[in-house]
Amino acid sequence: MRASASLARQAIRARTPAPISTPAIRCLSSTPQLHAARAPSVRRAAALDSSARTRPQSAYSRSDTELKLNENVTGILAVLKDAKKQKALDMEPEHALQLMRACARAPKTKAGWEAEFVEEMNTGPEVLMVLGLILERSRVSELAVLGGRMLLASANLGYLPGILRILEGALRKGEGRLRAPALLPALTKLRWYALKQENAAALVLLGRILKSERKLDEAFEMFQKAAEVDREAVDASDYDISSAQLNQGLIHLQRGRHEQAKECFERAALDGDNAVAYHHLALCLEEENELRKTYLMKAAASGVPGTCRDLAKEFLKDGRDFAFKTAKKSEAVEFAEEWAKVSAFMEDEGSQEVLDEVNELKYQLKCAEADLERQEEKADEKK
Repeated sequence: MRASASLARQAIRARTPAPISTPAIRCLSSTPQLHAARAPSVRRAAALDSSARTRPQSAYSRSDTELKLNENVTGILAVLKDAKKQKALDMEPEHALQLMRACARAPKTKAGWEAEFVEEMNTGPEVLMVLGLILERSRVSELAVLGGRMLLASANLGYLPGILRILEGALRKGEGRLRAPALLPALTKLRWYALKQENAAALVLLGRILKSERKLDEAFEMFQKAAEVDREAVDASDYDISSAQLNQGLIHLQRGRHEQAKECFERAALDGDNAVAYHHLALCLEEENELRKTYLMKAAASGVPGTCRDLAKEFLKDGRDFAFKTAKKSEAVEFAEEWAKVSAFMEDEGSQEVLDEVNELKYQLKCAEADLERQEEKADEKK
């Protein structure tokens, strides 16, 4: 019981959004993807106007966003100092703040403004991404929008981590967001990384985008290429490979090929330690297989959505079976209730229905125990 409670608490921590902190930013900025080749520019081939390149910063118009930066300067500097301390930011906080102000004034309606901006400010897309990540999490809407623009700028400049971040966010928000004209340069560069550079992360994301567009054959081809890349040659991570295998399994499952799906989930879970793959692998196993609970607990500990609900169902089934045989309550019912409550806290779909079933079983067992006690009392009276 204590082990299950510990796993439930771990699942809550995994699914609860973490406060804004620079270590999370550091992980993004220290990934091997930072050393990937930069995609070719898709902006206008015409040379930039020399007067535009030498335009002083004071020529930019003051904006509401810059006013918000000034109003929140103390908090922003504190985060920037922490980012520098954690080595996520390789510049002085005051200089980073000046970059944010300059970006707020930049004329973003002009084609190719990103290249002009980084040239003027003597910076790079990797810096824009780090600063964008910091601002994007702000509760001040103007600053969050500025952060998103800085992330998009890093993507438009061909910086792979920025491309992945922007398109991943758009994919989560729905297929329609990917059709926004502003994302066309990032999509073009993603295809270059995937098809020309055979970058595993780019292949997986491109495959997921194609899958969201119901182009399953093309998507499966991308996942297949990602799963077969030479890890040393292209610096692919275990996560990228396992994500490709996981998505292959999902397509197999969508097409009714359960055995092939199970094999893909096994490779992704057992070889790549992919938490989502553990969830799907568990559901592919027979109901009597005890590994179902083991795999579900591993996925739940990583905060995979829906696993706490499915664990509650597993323990609820065990509790019902025991109650049917003995008319008594078992420890499995307590486990089922605990995981159902965690699932409800996580707002998993269907969690409340499982919790209602657990409470109904507890009520039935309580009534059965009361009936048994009355029968025993009557038997004692007859004696």
